[in-house]
Amino acid sequence: MIIRDRCCVPGKQENEESIISPIQERESERGAATFVRIAFKAFEMDCKFNYTGINTTFGTIAESQKVKIDKMRDWPKTPFAEYEVTKTQNYYKLVSTSKFTHCTKCTKGRANGHCKFQFCVTCCAKHVLSENIQDNMKCKVKTHMKKASIMEAAQDDAEDDGEGEEGDNNN
Repeated sequence: MIIRDRCCVPGKQENEESIISPIQERESERGAATFVRIAFKAFEMDCKFNYTGINTTFGTIAESQKVKIDKMRDWPKTPFAEYEVTKTQNYYKLVSTSKFTHCTKCTKGRANGHCKFQFCVTCCAKHVLSENIQDNMKCKVKTHMKKASIMEAAQDDAEDDGEGEEGDNNN
């Protein structure tokens, strides 16, 4: 199972609150199913949860997971308020009803619908810089490309070790 419960971690203090989160922070094939599992576990245990890195509308969910979503509808912390469950043939899909989608990396920012990675501006720029992605695989959103170039220039400035400054100190 790809759910981690920090309640069972040795050395956890009594006053620490439990947080249920995915073990891997990378997108998986079972995004929606994992999202439902994490939310339902948090619902049962009445604790916080984090679904960073999970694309909530990717993949399908089974009948049993739809039943779990229905149980959580009245829960004040339900993450399913902005989703609609639609039936397709013999499975279900989560469809976002909000006009914006959350960034699949940080879940705090708003993802651009045209972003290849479904990231917010900052996460997309960091991703493009850290992964050394080829030009044809980079995001085509202008604001994301601009932010990446600004961040790259800032990194280049930080890496500049100030050649010539040593010569001035020797005089």
